Amino acid sequence: MIPNLPNFLIFLLLLPFVLILLLRKGRNQKEKNEIENLWPEILEGMISGLVAGISIHESIIEVSKQYSDFPVFKELNRKLHHQQKLELALIDLKQELSESICDQVVEIIIFSLRFGGNDTIKLFRNLAEAISRNLELRAELAARFGWVKNSAALASIAPWLIYLILNLQGNARAVS
Repeated sequence: MIPNLPNFLIFLLLLPFVLILLLRKGRNQKEKNEIENLWPEILEGMISGLVAGISIHESIIEVSKQYSDFPVFKELNRKLHHQQKLELALIDLKQELSESICDQVVEIIIFSLRFGGNDTIKLFRNLAEAISRNLELRAELAARFGWVKNSAALASIAPWLIYLILNLQGNARAVS
């Protein structure tokens, strides 16, 4: 028989909710990381389109079709096909993703749309290189300090595991 049944039942009732929250957070973070890692490829796709002679608007439509697996880009493609102004669609994208890399890319695209110029392709290439370096640095930092996060998680859950084990043992209750 379990000596401290109410505590054990509370633990069992809360466990699924905690696991569901952790899984959702992990999925959201994974999707966010996937989109962050796509930006250099997206910019390269836009550069290819510009070199081929299509406009920035058309290259964004092509890129949004190419990455329509992600709901954010599928929505961007839908907005652009329903004749929404490109700047407004990009600002909506920026607000929906709310990440620094997206902010940089959208602002550069809007700047290029407003002012144009001969150096648009060069500007996109420089931005793609800077974002690639930034992502490499982030990945390196995450790898180096991942063990700190895991150690902290283990240190925070260990006392609760010991508490649970001690509550499940009948002779440990007699000592306390």
